[in-house]
Amino acid sequence: MSEEIKDDFDAFDDEPTSDVKLTPRSLLAVVRAAEEGTPTESLADAVAKLKTDVATLEAEAKAAIEEDGDGATPAAKAPPAAKEAPSKSLGLSAEGEVQAIGVAMDLSSILYGYQTRTARVFYNAESASASKTAAEIRDQLDDATMGLKRINVEMIGTLSADASAVFETLRDAKPEPGGAVVLVDDDPERIAWVTARVGLDGVEASAFKHATGAVCEYDENGSFARSRIVSHE
Repeated sequence: MSEEIKDDFDAFDDEPTSDVKLTPRSLLAVVRAAEEGTPTESLADAVAKLKTDVATLEAEAKAAIEEDGDGATPAAKAPPAAKEAPSKSLGLSAEGEVQAIGVAMDLSSILYGYQTRTARVFYNAESASASKTAAEIRDQLDDATMGLKRINVEMIGTLSADASAVFETLRDAKPEPGGAVVLVDDDPERIAWVTARVGLDGVEASAFKHATGAVCEYDENGSFARSRIVSHE
């Protein structure tokens, strides 16, 4: 984490990292989504696109031959109308993909340390970056490799864009000890407002860089106690 971000969170990160299993707690993680951008095309996607293009060309050639058999000449035919190329939907940029993996690994190590067994991941399905980041977090939490116990994950993609509604959702979703609620949002202003309500006073929106956030603990009164930072770095 950069020095600028670390300074903003110094008062917050007051619990040392430890390999010792800690007492299960009711946890809340708030994470800003990784960097959005045009995703890189995988080899499988490229091959599938090539096959589709070849099939289209073969179909057009066959149709042209059949029409020529009816006496029309190629010169007499109007050229096919230009097709608008489908826009490639945004997801995570190449850097964003790395960020998402990093913050997901950091978050999973913290939750495993607290013996977390279940996690509910809230995000807005209409946000490509939030959706992709949430999916990476799910994959990391649900990964039983490396000798880690798998965390059962529930994905909830109906998060509101209204900050007050987001706060109420997180407050009302308090899990039992051993459970965690994870918020993935792409709006640093909204995250800063929500985290201020849960006890992170004085942390500016600028502190929430892509794939950076905080892990808090629900207390008995329904509010939150400060705990740990989480980051892709």
